[in-house]
Amino acid sequence: MEAGCGDGFFSRIVRQAVGSLVGVDFDADFIESAKALVSDRWDIDFRTHDFLDGKVEGSFDAIYSMDVLEHIRSQDEHRFISNLLAPLEPHGVVIIGCPSLESQAYASPQSAAGHINCKTQEDSRQLMLKYFHTVFMFSMNDEVVHTGFGKMSNYNIAVCCEQRTNTKP
Repeated sequence: MEAGCGDGFFSRIVRQAVGSLVGVDFDADFIESAKALVSDRWDIDFRTHDFLDGKVEGSFDAIYSMDVLEHIRSQDEHRFISNLLAPLEPHGVVIIGCPSLESQAYASPQSAAGHINCKTQEDSRQLMLKYFHTVFMFSMNDEVVHTGFGKMSNYNIAVCCEQRTNTKP
């Protein structure tokens, strides 16, 4: 499942490498646009849903969410993450990506205005450790993904597995 799929542009790329894909976004206009471009060759189940309102129906081996968490208020992040993870199979993997807090010094005013919950790499890791036993952190600068120095990262990616039970904020 892709949480925050927008118009589904990148969903079509991911779908080519997985058996099936559900793309979810809270914006109904984006979902309608994505549905209009679905092909028989790479079918994707696009759904309108807000993770602050509850979980998505179904169960998933993997969930990824890129460029979403930074738009969720910190006081709502536990509800968002709990609902995001609710349909994850016990052996499932989650990937969450978000611009780094350090990168915001270079963000445009328009971008910075919507990025209300960016985190340092260590803060991202600590957040995800509340929900998973194992969290691998990666950095991204330009188009290069690496395990380098987190304070110089423009974008942080958490790869999470071994979901914890009984998670609380």
